[in-house]
Amino acid sequence: MSDDVIVLGRGAPAPAQKKEAEVPLSVNLAADLGDDFHLRGLGIDAYLAGSVRLRMVGTGDPRVNGTIRVASGTYAAYGQKLTIDRGVLTFNGRYDNPSLDVLAVRKQPEGTQLSETNVEAGVQVRGTAQSPQARLVSTPTVPDSEKLSWLVLGHGMEGTSGNEKDVLSAAAGALLGGKGGTGGITTKLANSLGVDELGLAQNRNGDAEGLANTVVTVGKRISSRAYLSFEQGATTASSLVRLRYKLNPRWTLQFQTGTNTALDVLYAWAFD
Repeated sequence: MSDDVIVLGRGAPAPAQKKEAEVPLSVNLAADLGDDFHLRGLGIDAYLAGSVRLRMVGTGDPRVNGTIRVASGTYAAYGQKLTIDRGVLTFNGRYDNPSLDVLAVRKQPEGTQLSETNVEAGVQVRGTAQSPQARLVSTPTVPDSEKLSWLVLGHGMEGTSGNEKDVLSAAAGALLGGKGGTGGITTKLANSLGVDELGLAQNRNGDAEGLANTVVTVGKRISSRAYLSFEQGATTASSLVRLRYKLNPRWTLQFQTGTNTALDVLYAWAFD
């Protein structure tokens, strides 16, 4: 269209608007978990404590600094409830890769004297969230195969059946290979019954082998000092109810009735 042609009814073009400069977003947020932060899920049942600070400028990745620790709690794995003795997550920059320092142990009943035939085993995890390093630990120290057996089965490798060895192989891959191994039918049964322990164990006082020497164990902690357990032979009529009561850190009373009835006074001490 020629420049000298005027079109009636058309207004003058609107002036171009200047684009406002974007204001960079700045975030500086502090969070304290307080005294009653309860986490439950994925096998974890724990109270957490600690504080973190989150900083972010513009479109950059958020940076997190601080520490979160487990005040008390448990972790369910392979039908067992492991006590979290230590659990620390330390953030020092990247929000998705905190450093780890975790120790979860399968505890023996209070008052039990630990020895090479009565081991307390657990898992220690260190490193970072994206590159964790797990290893088996025990008190007293025993070979790794024994640690795993005590952790998963509740007894040593001696007398382990073929099925139990398959369980140990799967546990080794899950615990040390980074794959999950929580839950299972044993955990569901224990939760539905409201007990703290439900599993199979070998009767170390028996002469039989395999299933004939296997007992089903159900245990419940009824107070901070008292632990009640019931054992039933898998293929025999033997049964046993045992009550342990911890008088103090060294002295424990143990009463059992059933196939065998006895009252024992246990004294525990440690050697350097």
